[in-house]
Formats: sequence, C-alpha cells, structure tokens
Amino acid sequence: MTQAVPRAGDGPLVLFADGRQKTFDLVVGADGAWSRVRPAVSPVTPHYTGVTTVETSLDDVDDSYPELGRPIGDGSVSVYGVNRSLSAQRNSGGHVKVCAPLDWNAGLDLADVEATRSSRSLLARWQRI
Repeated sequence: MTQAVPRAGDGPLVLFADGRQKTFDLVVGADGAWSRVRPAVSPVTPHYTGVTTVETSLDDVDDSYPELGRPIGDGSVSVYGVNRSLSAQRNSGGHVKVCAPLDWNAGLDLADVEATRSSRSLLARWQRI
C-alpha cells in the first residue's frame, strides 16, 4: 500500500505500489508515526515533541532477573516520578520490553555504543526501594 485516500460514502480508496486500486469499508493503520493511512482520517502530521524514549529488552526475565520479573507480573508495570518514568511490559516466553525517556543531560555519548549500553546514567535519578 502506498496511500489511503478518503472518499465520501464508498470508504477509503487504497493505492498499491503495483498500480492497483481498491476501495475498502475499513482500513486499519498500524504502520507507525509516518502512517500512510493517517492522512485518510486526519490532516495532522507527526512532529518531534522533544522526548526521546529508549527501549531495551530482557530475555528469560523470570530466571535471569527474578527481582524485576515479580513486579511486572503477568502484565506490565509503570512507575512515575518528577520528570521521569519507566515502563515494563511482559511479552510471551519470559521476554520483557522496558522503556524509559532518555535524559539528554546525563552526559551520554551515543556515538560510544558500548558505553551507552553499559551506562547506568539512564536510571541515575531513580533510587532502589
């Protein structure tokens, strides 16, 4: 799909890269920030809000990181503080996604991949409870 075009009455017209066109009753746009479907329902375009989120994954969380797996339980957990947050969501097979805003004032050199990966400065303002 290259574009979804809004049309009154007949539903959106979907244009495909090979030149085909087809009208649908419903088009679901689950294609991210620069969605090709969004213009069919809204003229709003994405813009950077100034917040960058870092996502990481933990595999085999229950065996490798049981102290982290317990508060996540079978779903998700989010914690919030002043100008900070941390969210973790359990997926299948003991896999957990963790998201936190990146603090650009933490002195990270993102060009130094290994230092960034091992940096605790992403969570420096959190304290252990």
